[in-house]
Amino acid sequence: MSRVALAFVLVAAGVCAWPTAAAAGPCPDVTILVDNDVKGSGYSETNVFNWASRPTGACSGTYRYLSHDKVEAPNNDGTRKGKAIWKPAIAVAGNYEVTISYRATVNRTNDADYFLYDDNGGSSHKSISQAHTGDCTYVKLGTVHCKPAGNCRVELDGTDDSQSDAADVT
Repeated sequence: MSRVALAFVLVAAGVCAWPTAAAAGPCPDVTILVDNDVKGSGYSETNVFNWASRPTGACSGTYRYLSHDKVEAPNNDGTRKGKAIWKPAIAVAGNYEVTISYRATVNRTNDADYFLYDDNGGSSHKSISQAHTGDCTYVKLGTVHCKPAGNCRVELDGTDDSQSDAADVT
């Protein structure tokens, strides 16, 4: 995804759960950016052939969106179905506030389904309408507990309809 990014910001109070006991102490300010424009940051997609990229109106760099256009996504299967997945590399266990961004336009989906998965086995869902004007839009999705080497992540599930879901950076 082009400029599909997600920010995980540590919001723990008190003492952090550091990887080693010797490092225990106050929690630092931690922001982890997962971005489609940054290789190795933890961004991935399913059905990559259905995604296209554009820089115009992106929050930063480029943004990705599900497309059925053969010029923008020449190998697409015509369904506009796929998932964007943001999985951060966590060094400090804690509760992370998750903010997403996307390019809003009137031809986007009215129900972009975001799923947050934490490292305690919990999950939550938030549906957001991206069908409005305003270009770069930021939304706080919620808080998720993440651990080093864990599986906390956010998924934008664009498999429920044939509308264009957009993903971008935070």
